[in-house]
Amino acid sequence: MQMKLDLGHIKRFVEEDRFVISNHARVRMFQRNISTDDIKAIIAKGGNNSRVSR
Repeated sequence: MQMKLDLGHIKRFVEEDRFVISNHARVRMFQRNISTDDIKAIIAKGGNNSRVSR
């Protein structure tokens, strides 16, 4: 059975820290100086391709 994920589901998983970032994604995040907190903030607040202020 495959679960359909909408933005509400994804936001809830992020809020509850129930997500996994693959090794490949972590490498790319490191290369681009993007933190896990950046990813979480973008998902929580929405994003428009601009960096989240720290």
